[in-house]
Amino acid sequence: MLEKVMFIVLMTGLLLLLSYIDKKYNLGLTTDGCEQTKEPLKTQNTELKQRIETLERIVTEPKFELNQELAKLK
Repeated sequence: MLEKVMFIVLMTGLLLLLSYIDKKYNLGLTTDGCEQTKEPLKTQNTELKQRIETLERIVTEPKFELNQELAKLK
């Protein structure tokens, strides 16, 4: 019985030590990786929004509509 208690105490202490080292040296052992992927996703999202705005500008131009109508006539 005492061996089981000692084992549990030892494992708990080891986990606490690993958690402390992880936080102190920012190793990323206890995170699920979400923090590391947020910035690239934000950058990609911003780039996609800019591309959509450009496409919307092109499609709503009168010249684009005229070119569409001319292409239909050919």
